[in-house]
Amino acid sequence: MIPGIVASSHVEVASGPTFRAASSTTTITNTSGNGFTLTAPTGTTVGDVLIVQMFVEIDSKSGVVGTTPAGWTQRGTGDDTQYGFLPWRTFSRVATGTDSLVWSGGANWTGGTLQAAMIAISGATAVDVAGSVATNATAPSVTTTTAPTLLVGSYFAFVNSTAPPASMTSRVTVTRIGASIVMATESLAASGATGTRVSPTASVQLRYSQLIAVK
Repeated sequence: MIPGIVASSHVEVASGPTFRAASSTTTITNTSGNGFTLTAPTGTTVGDVLIVQMFVEIDSKSGVVGTTPAGWTQRGTGDDTQYGFLPWRTFSRVATGTDSLVWSGGANWTGGTLQAAMIAISGATAVDVAGSVATNATAPSVTTTTAPTLLVGSYFAFVNSTAPPASMTSRVTVTRIGASIVMATESLAASGATGTRVSPTASVQLRYSQLIAVK
């Protein structure tokens, strides 16, 4: 040991991916079949990982499939036909500076309204793993391959307020006429199975939930 230097047990740990910014919308309405356009949150930097959750109210049960927007990767999908054809989707991409998301419902789509939430994650390079979508309040476990990671929880429910799991920090919420989205994050220091994450929102009302790990 060098004289005058005090030994320390402190070890620096890489901070890993962190939440940067979020945006949401409840006001985009499609009436011509051309789809919706979303822009990245203010403050997004080139290289950030972007994750978007969207819910579309369609005016008929026409079996709208929708398209994966150019430059984006679909991470989760679900459709509810009880009250109309209601697509729910998650997408991700690495920000390049031109990061609009243009989503089209398909040839049978005549109209609808979108609500969506998007988050930007700094210090990340890509999505490590995305879990299967659950049709209740319990988002299925995912198994990460690297550490540290940032776990993103994405939840949608037919209620005016959707709560994130207790271990996660809410980053953005968006509500429109009895339907709500919440996206939340949790930093993980170790790799492996994350375990499930359960929203306290009643399962009968919470329709879709998902975990996405960003490395």
